[in-house]
Amino acid sequence: MSFRDSLLIIGLALVAGLFGCQSLPQALTNATNPSAVYELDLSGTLDGVPWEGVAVGSSASSHTIDITSKVDVNYFRIISCHRSKKFEDVIKTGWFAKNSYEYIYSEAPGIEDTGFCVLRLQAFSKDVDSNGKPVGSAFGLMLFHNDQFNAPAENICNGADGATNGTSVCQSMQGLIQRLRFKKPMIQANPPASDQIPAPCQGKFIDPLTWEYTAPKGECVAVFGEAAPPHRMYLHLSFGFDTPQYRGNVK
Repeated sequence: MSFRDSLLIIGLALVAGLFGCQSLPQALTNATNPSAVYELDLSGTLDGVPWEGVAVGSSASSHTIDITSKVDVNYFRIISCHRSKKFEDVIKTGWFAKNSYEYIYSEAPGIEDTGFCVLRLQAFSKDVDSNGKPVGSAFGLMLFHNDQFNAPAENICNGADGATNGTSVCQSMQGLIQRLRFKKPMIQANPPASDQIPAPCQGKFIDPLTWEYTAPKGECVAVFGEAAPPHRMYLHLSFGFDTPQYRGNVK
């Protein structure tokens, strides 16, 4: 049975309502303050399209990610549901010369191309504090589209409203109210159970087409299926931070 069929069977048995929201802050916290979840402010281009903080990529099997940092960093790490790659002394590859770094991300079939695999980008300074921890750091987060998710919706996120097709990401401060507005009535269901997939977001339908939730601390994911044929699906990832980034003098 496919996940699409499972979603519809589970979803029809559920009343759209509250689900527990578990954050995954351990991969995105600042090393000098482990309890804080910092705002994501890495930026650059994803397959030639500008991004900042968070991004949604296409369903292509390979992507060119250009990463730019507002602070000098020379240790870079990429973590997905499948891989953990680190690049040390990136100054030698031109980080300080260009203030950017290019990474080619080729998704592992059946693992990273499912639509649920979050790619986390982490950059750290070579400078350390008295405890030996990096002083500067910057983060980013990406999700990549899978064609099984193709329902249209408006992502009403952090003061902006954008049309999306099947997949969306929202970054906002923890505790703020965000919304999704669909074209047709939807049913919410839990994502597949996996340690590598964020837990379901806590939210509710406030009218037949509008789903509302409170931004968590860290990550959560919401999955929906249309109540009527053709049962198109939609996937949303939320990232909530509790500590803004204050960069001071930046490049």
